[in-house]
Amino acid sequence: MSARILCVDDERSVLKALQRNLRKEFDITLAAGGKAALDAIADHGPFAVVLTDLRMPDIDGLELLKQVRDHDQHIVRMMLTGNNDLNTAIDAVNEGNVFRFLTKPCRVEILRQALQDALRQHQLLTAERELLERTVAGSVRLMSEVLQLVDAPGVGQNPAKRQVVRRLAKAVGHPERNAWELDLALMLHGIGRLTVPAQLFERHERGVVLDAREAEMIREVPICGGRLVANVPHLERVARIITYSGKNYDGGGKPADDVAGAELPLAARILRVVNDLFLLESRGYAPLHAIAEMERRQGHYDPELLAALRRECDAAVASAGQAAVEVEEVDVKQLRVGHVLLQDVVTEDNRTLLRAETAITEVLLERIRHFAILHGVRSPIRVRLAPHEGSTP
Repeated sequence: MSARILCVDDERSVLKALQRNLRKEFDITLAAGGKAALDAIADHGPFAVVLTDLRMPDIDGLELLKQVRDHDQHIVRMMLTGNNDLNTAIDAVNEGNVFRFLTKPCRVEILRQALQDALRQHQLLTAERELLERTVAGSVRLMSEVLQLVDAPGVGQNPAKRQVVRRLAKAVGHPERNAWELDLALMLHGIGRLTVPAQLFERHERGVVLDAREAEMIREVPICGGRLVANVPHLERVARIITYSGKNYDGGGKPADDVAGAELPLAARILRVVNDLFLLESRGYAPLHAIAEMERRQGHYDPELLAALRRECDAAVASAGQAAVEVEEVDVKQLRVGHVLLQDVVTEDNRTLLRAETAITEVLLERIRHFAILHGVRSPIRVRLAPHEGSTP
């Protein structure tokens, strides 16, 4: 798909002239006013460039460009206006981060060149973002695999949990452009477990009643994880998601601050709901019973998210049997990348190598095979294939 340009003006004659002069060279969408422009971005995006007039009756150009920047800072913003006041130009650059400020009347060749420059700028910004996201995601994936190798359960990739998180995020309108942050937060949200004894977390996961000091350690795990992740450049937002992933919707719990309700990061609220669902399931609750238990915990969860989770679960139950999950029992030699463990992988001398619901990667497969040679691994191992994105959880 070619990069698209949104042209905004409250005068339809101006919009028609822009379309007539630019449509052969650019993919142009027209919006009659600021509100129409925001609707177009929400319903028909993405756009690479927004070119807007300044003086418009509903939403003026400066306010529009500020909202465009908040929606996606990689959209290149331009202004074409009859107001050639210097102060207006300064405001446009400072408040709207405008790439180019053009005045009417503007020669077509000058406008075409400015739009070409804007599209090149968008390409540079997009390439930089993609490189950063791939680099960070690859580094975090490496980190999570290393942590799994040193037996840090709860850190790494759980395909079933990731699938539920993505479906829930889509159901409540979590911005797709921030999906990578949610993925990384899910992958690293358990990293704080490294700060507490593994036996303590195992007791917590089994539902054993903890004393006051032990319970406090468990509540501090997301905060410790956030501090660790905050040391990685460009992951400050991911760190904040992790930090608040254990806090109650009503403001109770940790961190002990005033952040509550809609002020909690949406991604953190999603993780809180899904993590507790999977924790209850690990204690023997069926999914619908787990959700019913969560619904009894007043003030713990975002009500909209909890309702969306029930709808997803109801849909999954209704479609059960339409696409049965293929379960296999394999020995170590048959284990392969793409399998998801349905049980712990344990050596003959009772050493747990990997936990159930771990997705097998090349590194983890090598670990199992090496331990099988040196210590023996109990077989058969029950596995399933990782679900496809978008399939029913």
